[in-house]
Amino acid sequence: MTKKKNPPTISYSFQAGTGTQTARSAPPERKPRVLIINAIPDDNRVTVEFIDQRGFEFHNTGNFEFPEIDGIDIHVLFLGGRKGGQIKFGRPDFAVNLICDPDSNARGLEAARELIAREGIPSLNPPERIAATKRDLLYQRFADFEGVLVPKTIRLRPRYCRDVRAAVERGDIRLPFIFRPAGQHGGKGMTLIREPGDIDELERFAFDGRDYYLTEFVDCRDPDGFYRKFRVIAIDGRLYPRHLFTSDQWMVHRNSKRKVADFEADEKEFLEHFRERLGERNLARLEAFSAQVGLDYFGMDLNLRPDGSLVMFETNACMYSLFESKRDNIKPFTRVIGAALRDMIFRRYRDSRSLALH
Repeated sequence: MTKKKNPPTISYSFQAGTGTQTARSAPPERKPRVLIINAIPDDNRVTVEFIDQRGFEFHNTGNFEFPEIDGIDIHVLFLGGRKGGQIKFGRPDFAVNLICDPDSNARGLEAARELIAREGIPSLNPPERIAATKRDLLYQRFADFEGVLVPKTIRLRPRYCRDVRAAVERGDIRLPFIFRPAGQHGGKGMTLIREPGDIDELERFAFDGRDYYLTEFVDCRDPDGFYRKFRVIAIDGRLYPRHLFTSDQWMVHRNSKRKVADFEADEKEFLEHFRERLGERNLARLEAFSAQVGLDYFGMDLNLRPDGSLVMFETNACMYSLFESKRDNIKPFTRVIGAALRDMIFRRYRDSRSLALH
């Protein structure tokens, strides 16, 4: 949730005369000046959650929510919504790009890329690397990655159900597959198409020129009949476990997980012994996978198969991960993840100051 008193704006230049001092002349105790870049979605829609005479609060789809971090001088910039002007503060030490969904925020990503490139600002999660995290592009990049199964995903812009059926008949995608609108998260709009007759159920979707993803379904039901999905957060090349969800439904997310004492205990044991449960081979695979993704921070949702292999459900920078949870099981792990993000920001700041001295 982000609070704004005025409509969001797009800007292309920093205010003159208030730029950052060089590292040689800057006092050592100065806080890092960080530009936080968000964007209004391409359809110019946000969900207003509160409004009064002072302004409004809205949920901004397609942006990673940045946690409060002490010791950082933050300036927030929103791209999109209306024509640009001048940014009302000086040049930052570096930027943190929070635009995380290349499907819903393509224009914002391009504007951020242009701004960062023109001003020569060091950035975390560069926009061009976020653009490469579309589901179909990730499949193309990692289809043959050893030990990590990335299910085949294609992107389709159907006008009729018969267009989806034609994709199956051409062999572009195999049944069963998951059908979902591009740019949606949290299980919204997802449906499982098991057989040809189920394709007619897609009439409920708006085939009006928008894109959809079709992902081949991998049945990851464990021998006990339940489905499990665990989340790993990668920050600056290091892996941090976040949670393990267990459900009796194929679509596993926080609203479908089973709240059973045995599963809570299993999650606690998994998180506390994450490295042992995955094993050194899988840890090395995930570290190599993360390095190839090339982002400074992002999340991965996976399943550990009985044979020891991994299935990658999702890889992106939009995952809800850095905020305190009401569940005691994962509170210590969200704190570790938040601390790791803070440490990375200060480490990058120190590195930038060191470079400026030479």
